[in-house]
Amino acid sequence: MNPLTASLKFLATSTFNIIIIFVFFLFATRLVSPEFVGEIAILQLVEVLSKSFLGIISQPVIVRDIARDLALGKRDSLSSVVLSFSVLESPLFLLFVFFMPENLWISIPYFVVFTFSTYQMAILSGLGKFDQINIGNVLILIFRWGLSLISIFLDNVALLVFFWTLGA
Repeated sequence: MNPLTASLKFLATSTFNIIIIFVFFLFATRLVSPEFVGEIAILQLVEVLSKSFLGIISQPVIVRDIARDLALGKRDSLSSVVLSFSVLESPLFLLFVFFMPENLWISIPYFVVFTFSTYQMAILSGLGKFDQINIGNVLILIFRWGLSLISIFLDNVALLVFFWTLGA
């Protein structure tokens, strides 16, 4: 697939993600305390930081190497090695989260699974499976944010993290 077409598809999925999050936060601010909304925002901030800074292997490197192996016809790709790196990040999360509030302690499994799925998406990008990534992202968004509404009604951050872990 053309990288430009893939970028437009990712842009559509990102726009859909922004709209869903915006509606979710508008709904959440009406029903729960500002502390709860702040805890959700902190979880999302740490999610973005974990994706951006705690990755041991850069995502573009993964995409490039998988695409090169595919072009050369190699079947012994880096996929299994790359996916194991998300487990290696667990000690980094423990060091990072040690200085954070208690809600981040319960979200360590979510961050590991989230990083694992980020590496999976990089592998699929290298294989040129952009449609599958976007379909998966949309389903995860609907599942994750839809079930998160239950945690808003119950005012329970631990339940929210549980739903996000299931979604990831």
